[in-house]
Amino acid sequence: MNCDTAIRDIADAARALRELPAQPDTGRWTVVFADFGHAMLHLATLPTPLDGETATDLFVTLHVQTLSSYELEAPDAATAEAAARAYFEQQRAEVRPWAASWLTTAPGTVIEGAAPAPFLV
Repeated sequence: MNCDTAIRDIADAARALRELPAQPDTGRWTVVFADFGHAMLHLATLPTPLDGETATDLFVTLHVQTLSSYELEAPDAATAEAAARAYFEQQRAEVRPWAASWLTTAPGTVIEGAAPAPFLV
């Protein structure tokens, strides 16, 4: 993969996220990012869908676009993003930049200590 392909892929992913239906603010957030192992590229912070069909649409979109996401409770999107970044940095402190391989975060990963979304219970 070259730089132009990566940029096109990320642009396609951002377009797919914009096409998802808007959700009401519920106090639960889905922080969407591209996972590079040692770094995360934040793409969006969305209210976590509460109904199963919309949640499935979000999960499928993230999976197809090869994106990662954290779910957590927070008072607002900015706080959710900051918490997700801090968690990612803590979890990946030992990952070398551009390592040959790394584990990626699955879509819908609940940050420890945060309650799962109602449709996952």
